[in-house]
Amino acid sequence: AADKKFFAETKESCKTNAVQWSQRSQIRTEELVGMKKALEILDSEEARKTFDTAHESLLQVKREAKTEEPVDDEDRMRAYGRLKDIAKTTHSLRLATIGASIMSGGHFDEVIVMIDKMIRDLRIEAEEDEKAKEKCDVDLTRLKYDIEDLGDEIKKLKEKIERFEAEQEDLEQAIEDKQKEIDDTNKTMA
Repeated sequence: AADKKFFAETKESCKTNAVQWSQRSQIRTEELVGMKKALEILDSEEARKTFDTAHESLLQVKREAKTEEPVDDEDRMRAYGRLKDIAKTTHSLRLATIGASIMSGGHFDEVIVMIDKMIRDLRIEAEEDEKAKEKCDVDLTRLKYDIEDLGDEIKKLKEKIERFEAEQEDLEQAIEDKQKEIDDTNKTMA
């Protein structure tokens, strides 16, 4: 009887564990699919364009010294709230990712690394933007000089055309005069 009772309890416990395991496996699979979809979105061309045009900044306004104690839910919620507000105003997918990391139990060390990486990326982008701006300034100056040179060339060509037109009129008049002389000579000879 004791063995049958133990077997029944074990069987019931195994059924409960199997159901719980099935639920956990399903949730985990859904999480993995969600993460894969999120990565596809973050790696999309549209997201890259957004990253290229985004201008995020984080500024530490105040720091309070605290003892080394684990971050509680209130601190996590406060950090998440601040990041959420900043992400909304700047439309920053990067900051939203960091906020999601905080809410999913990410440690602040990981978040700090993510923020440092984002700042590094922004500095690199700023340097590239500065180089592109300098190149554009040089190109603009070169084009300005080219336009001035072409303007001078056009002016010279117009003057040349006017001279040639004046010469053409003189030549046409000379031809007309010679033709009259020829006609007069022909009359005299006749």
